[in-house]
Amino acid sequence: MLLPLALISMDAIGQRPTPGKVYVVLWFDTEDYILPESDDAAKRLATFLTEQGIQATFKVVGEKARARSSDATAPTSIAALQKHAIGYHANTHSQHPTPAEYESLLNWETGVAEFTRRERPGYDDVQRIFKQKPCCYGTAGQLVGAAGVSFAGQLGCGSVSRRGGARRAEWPTLLLRRATQYLQYQRGPATPAQ
Repeated sequence: MLLPLALISMDAIGQRPTPGKVYVVLWFDTEDYILPESDDAAKRLATFLTEQGIQATFKVVGEKARARSSDATAPTSIAALQKHAIGYHANTHSQHPTPAEYESLLNWETGVAEFTRRERPGYDDVQRIFKQKPCCYGTAGQLVGAAGVSFAGQLGCGSVSRRGGARRAEWPTLLLRRATQYLQYQRGPATPAQ
């Protein structure tokens, strides 16, 4: 699915806008690795934007990059997207177990290690296939764990997520749990009170 992220007026974020100027951020999830037709849609969109002189970010799922890199049409699809920024959008997107599922019972250190073990191959494949370092890690919907932020920091790219949908209420709880685990990890084992 391809989704534009935002239309931003500088006035809305507290900066003084240039009269008549609107800033637009185009961000597209490029995640369907089952239907080859989705490659054509991404390629046509990237080509159109390039022809118009418009830059966008295409967040690519590792499995999609791998599955399509061997297709006969892959070189033209990849070349069209390479003219834009490439982001990383998870290794296998919403296949189970998702990051939120496999991290739910892990402490901070173990959660970060497990996230990195599972996600790094997808990140590396996207970088290798598109011949550019992904500019960001964008979470796959609500399938996020806090270790993704650490992962993105280790790679030197930004981490962003969408916090909409029915599970929005779970975010504060998940992030609070992860922050608490991290602080406990930093402090070391608790000592009994005397």
